[in-house]
Amino acid sequence: MDEDIGDELDQISVSESAICEVEQTKLLLPDDQPNSLIIINQNIRSINKKFDGFTVLLKRLEVDCDIIILTESCLGSDSLLPNLNGYSSHATTKHALQNDGIMVYAKSDINITFEEPTFLEENCLVMKLGLENAILDSFYSLP
Repeated sequence: MDEDIGDELDQISVSESAICEVEQTKLLLPDDQPNSLIIINQNIRSINKKFDGFTVLLKRLEVDCDIIILTESCLGSDSLLPNLNGYSSHATTKHALQNDGIMVYAKSDINITFEEPTFLEENCLVMKLGLENAILDSFYSLP
């Protein structure tokens, strides 16, 4: 009996990876999955320097992202967060180094709250979605 459970667990897949051109990304996504989220994670290496290029990338994706997570945002504690139409934004405020930081854009209609736990050498944002037991963590540590 236990072997059957193990076999079943081995068959569970929560994500897949692929290499493709940006414009082909949409072809890799399943059609209209109810109760699903499209999440993109990108190491932006300074949001203020590369935000325009990132918005061009989002247009080329032709994918309606629900949550966008950006690492190495390089935002100081007094920096203004760049606006992305249709999204609310939140960023880490505890920065050990000038190049660290996590920034999250979530569609404005998503009920989401943020917590920022303290770690010595890492950034972390805990995102709690309006659904019961739906928690998404983003950790980042500079190499």
